[in-house]
Amino acid sequence: MPRIHRAKLYRPRLLILCFVLAVLGYFGHLSPQSTLKPGEKASATFLMVTRNKELSSVLKTIRSVEDRFNSKYGYDWVFASHEPFHEHFKIAVENLSSGKVQYELIEADKWGYPEHTDQERAKMIREKNKRRQMPHGESERFRLKNRYMSYEFAKLPALSGYKYYCHVEPFTELKCDIDDDFFAAMERQNKMFGFVDAAIEPKFTTESLWQATTRFTEEYSALIHANNSMQFVADRSAQRYSQCTFSTNFEIGRVSFFRSKEYAQLFELLDQNNGFFYERWTASNIHTIAVSLLLPRDVVMHVDPTGYTDIEGHISCPRVKSVHSQHKCYCDPDVQNAWSRFSCLPKWYAFTGLKDNYNMDQVKGLVPRFKAPKRKNRYDKKYQDTLNELFFDDDSTEYDYVDIDEQE
Repeated sequence: MPRIHRAKLYRPRLLILCFVLAVLGYFGHLSPQSTLKPGEKASATFLMVTRNKELSSVLKTIRSVEDRFNSKYGYDWVFASHEPFHEHFKIAVENLSSGKVQYELIEADKWGYPEHTDQERAKMIREKNKRRQMPHGESERFRLKNRYMSYEFAKLPALSGYKYYCHVEPFTELKCDIDDDFFAAMERQNKMFGFVDAAIEPKFTTESLWQATTRFTEEYSALIHANNSMQFVADRSAQRYSQCTFSTNFEIGRVSFFRSKEYAQLFELLDQNNGFFYERWTASNIHTIAVSLLLPRDVVMHVDPTGYTDIEGHISCPRVKSVHSQHKCYCDPDVQNAWSRFSCLPKWYAFTGLKDNYNMDQVKGLVPRFKAPKRKNRYDKKYQDTLNELFFDDDSTEYDYVDIDEQE
């Protein structure tokens, strides 16, 4: 019997090992290993993209975050703007911040229009949207900021020293005590993304977004994670966009993910469609699609309870009296929309199979007395159509919803 050289015997195993190590290295940002000790703070910072004229709202938000969470942990703050911060702005925010404060001036080419955007066409569309009374329809800054927050924000030099960021939008408030360190919890559990609110984006703002997303899934199918959350952002056939978004008004993310090659490929392909300027795409749309396609669903965490409220009218308040009392909430549990038809949160829990972990019997069937704004124009009707078509598979969820008119 011929002798087999030992090197030849182990060569296939060596090749397999090299392949596994290469894969782990390529997708290393998707499965970070935690070395955080009990009681130790995470490497994290709060991030706010704002401007001098929003100071009063900025201070209100800082005070809320500090009182309800950060005064116990002292995490840092990073403030970024496309215009230099005034000295008065700096003194005011530092007086309220318990951690170190850093300031970043956003470079003009990062905040402006890309070369492939026709600015005249974009201007005409904004003027048309203003006549139609589309929310934020006429705002140029809204579009520039959302494009920046979709991708370029992660490249801020100040974020290089942190593993996690928590982006907080001005006008945001927390109306419950957050006793647990969500930064540390995310690092210990190897989470990549955390959210407090899952809202619905109206159809008329994203008419071409899913078509562009489908093009990405076809061209870069190897990047789509096997345990993805596709069914959260689309129907079962992946043919229609669900309009579900994780709000970026208060989100926690792993910096390395939003700096990754995979994320850049997704953003760059979508950005070529000019949806930020010809339609009204938001950073919430892009982040949610990226998280749902590129990450496994078990690295996404819902941070709750928070008593979260924002300028868009999203309200999340604990419905369970013991939870409301324990966290010293001052929000009204009967005036909120986190578990209503205005939210994708029930869809997320039903889809991920995590509903048993959230004591869903406490919230099932409860309809918040949330009064929607009166319909002033045709976009309100389109928003209603979005609500009606949100849950494509009616037999896949056990939660009841009511029509908007029943709450008026």
